[in-house]
Amino acid sequence: MTSTHFKKEGDLCIRQCNALTSAAYNLTKMEKLVVYYAIHAINMKRVNFDKWGNSIVTISHANFANLYSLDMNNISRDLNKATTGIASKEIILFTPNADGDDGEKALDALSWTTKRAHKPKNGETIVTFAAETMELVNQLDNGCFTCLMLKEAGSLSKAHTMRLYESLRQWVSKGSITYTIEWMIDRYSLPEKYKDRMPDFRRRFLKAAIEDINEKTTLNVTYKENKKAGAKCVHSITFLIESVNGAELENKMRAIETYNLILDQKFLPSQIELQNMIDNYSHLVESGLDVGDEFTKKFDLCIASMPKDM
Repeated sequence: MTSTHFKKEGDLCIRQCNALTSAAYNLTKMEKLVVYYAIHAINMKRVNFDKWGNSIVTISHANFANLYSLDMNNISRDLNKATTGIASKEIILFTPNADGDDGEKALDALSWTTKRAHKPKNGETIVTFAAETMELVNQLDNGCFTCLMLKEAGSLSKAHTMRLYESLRQWVSKGSITYTIEWMIDRYSLPEKYKDRMPDFRRRFLKAAIEDINEKTTLNVTYKENKKAGAKCVHSITFLIESVNGAELENKMRAIETYNLILDQKFLPSQIELQNMIDNYSHLVESGLDVGDEFTKKFDLCIASMPKDM
């Protein structure tokens, strides 16, 4: 299928830690949109903390509906349902070194949230994400995160497709990645019967997801099926990935990183980093970052510290 790649106006970059990208969990599409919203708030440090270190994310119903182009008439009830669902679900991190001798899988399970408050009259829903889960979400050091375009990811039709999109985004710079059928079924919470029914896996998940990704995102994805030597069944899928704006996305994320470096004043950005941030200044504004007096003063200090040919 020919891709109809398009750039969503005012789209936002989010940084999702690779540990979460490769974790196992089962959320609906609306629940995924809430998690994306929360990750963006956490990336931008727009959260409050309770005395136990849990992260409090306030979701404006109007902002949420506008961000994802959703029906404002139903958004309050939809958010109430979605946050109720998230509260009952877990993130599963497999620990294979502790698997049972009979093959039973070992795991660590984390709760997404500890509390929620739904306030229709105020037009907001307040979700408290568990401190341990936020510790996982904030594992962004040493480039251990995947860059996602928030609206682009949110435009996909199903949560399972969104999960595959995230996994492919993680390896876009490499250009390819191979996942076993079992790995995808376990991580994306696909029906267990797919392990023995490759035609169903291929028709109901794989082909439909790739078509959706190619049509609605800036990725071009093809795949090939792999069998073990002498085996009849497909064991894994190799995905070949291209991004039509990979450099643009990376530059936007680097601009946000430079912004945070300037505010934190822990490290002095390089000339190249500063120039990239200047080139992507409009993205900082679109992302809602505060580029007021405090930032301006610290930015001027960085410029003053640079060689005169900056």
